Amino acid sequence: MKTACTQLVTLMGVSFLLGCTPIAYQTSYLFPIQGPIATQKPIPVIPVTVTNDLGSPSGGISFSLPDGETFVGKWSRDAYINSDPVTLAQQRETDIKSAWDSVYGDGYYISNVLGSLVHARAVLRGSKGTNIQIEFSDAQPWPTRGAARDDKGNIYKMVVAPQRSLDSSK
Repeated sequence: MKTACTQLVTLMGVSFLLGCTPIAYQTSYLFPIQGPIATQKPIPVIPVTVTNDLGSPSGGISFSLPDGETFVGKWSRDAYINSDPVTLAQQRETDIKSAWDSVYGDGYYISNVLGSLVHARAVLRGSKGTNIQIEFSDAQPWPTRGAARDDKGNIYKMVVAPQRSLDSSK
């Protein structure tokens, strides 16, 4: 009996650890669709590193634009999960609705993003002073698509593809 209980506790512990392993979204990209960067030939594809903090609705995000400007910061969906209705409404006022609709079509934001608890945001300032807001959202359990807008007139489509790994070298 004691051996069976020990095995059960060990199995539950391993399952918990595997379920809480940080997620690295290693195949994430920003695709410029409107603005000065979208006019470059060829249109650049911007790799983005997105990680999920262990047991938290937040994580890290980093990327570099074609001109070498770097962005490093945090994303979070905590405000959308833990806010009271008034705070949540104020938070939604700063969402980038127009970028979502530019990327996915008119009405996409209202139909698919507004009210979603799987909605994350990062507001970053680049190494050369550019400000960018990135939002990603979609079906459970991982956000898979997003939009971004910077203060230089660029709008981006974001594609997020989760990839679990116990070994960060993979």
